[in-house]
Amino acid sequence: MSARINSGALVKRTPVWVQIELKAHNAESFSRFEALVHATPEVTECVAVGGGVDYLIKVEADSIDAYQRLIDTWLTGEAGIERYFTYIVTKTVKSPESGFSGNDLAT
Repeated sequence: MSARINSGALVKRTPVWVQIELKAHNAESFSRFEALVHATPEVTECVAVGGGVDYLIKVEADSIDAYQRLIDTWLTGEAGIERYFTYIVTKTVKSPESGFSGNDLAT
């Protein structure tokens, strides 16, 4: 038996979605950025996408200020970010916890 813990009930975090475009588009740049994402606990989701943007990430920070400090650190470091766009979440309409489950496939 497993239990799901609703972390939102324990600690209030500020969810932010971010579009990331990297300066270079090669395997080394992608690997470096993805390693940074894996090493950053505030990043709770990350997908690589096509269509003018390289990644969409979800950051759950203690505050908007904490989010901006994280991004500033990435920009002055070796992340290789060309530009980013920040989207502050104003309302969660559907989340993975309430969405599709693999058990839904059993018919």
